[in-house]
Amino acid sequence: EDWSPVYIAKVIKEGDPDAISLPLVRLIEKKYEEGINERNLSRLLSYLSMAHSMDYSLLINRILTESKQTEVIIACLRLVNSDYLLPRVRELMKSERWEIRMQVALTLGRLGHAEDIDLLVHALNDLDWWVRYRAACSLVTMPGMTEEKIAELAETLPNQFARDILQQVLSEIRLLCFIQPSSSFLSK
Repeated sequence: EDWSPVYIAKVIKEGDPDAISLPLVRLIEKKYEEGINERNLSRLLSYLSMAHSMDYSLLINRILTESKQTEVIIACLRLVNSDYLLPRVRELMKSERWEIRMQVALTLGRLGHAEDIDLLVHALNDLDWWVRYRAACSLVTMPGMTEEKIAELAETLPNQFARDILQQVLSEIRLLCFIQPSSSFLSK
């Protein structure tokens, strides 16, 4: 607990991923079962980004299914990188915690499935600004989304907050494209 998280990450990163992956997963699973506190478990989970996802995906699924701890769920959502966990990720969009809904929007955007567009559009109506913003950012990266589709949504959505956040993200992207034309989603 008294070691610096940066130092621990450095030590893990210097190790052989093949050698540390399974022992790290086992350690975290043991600590989870022992009931380690939320802050420390979320910190331990973050180290899994240096392990093999095939080694930790079952543990992440288990924790996402069982845990009610916000920081732990968010740490798990950051590690999701396969469709295997999508059903649980989608369920978490209904969480009472805005922090979890925001991370779900980011996760859905990272995985990039067209069938999640409706879920992200619905999240544009969220009461929390950060959830709406991250949903809009993810929405513009989804397969098949074009500047025209985003602009049309920004004009036709019934909720003013949803329209405003899409306009904001569209403006940000246009500004970035103006500054760095090669990074544009608009050229897709």
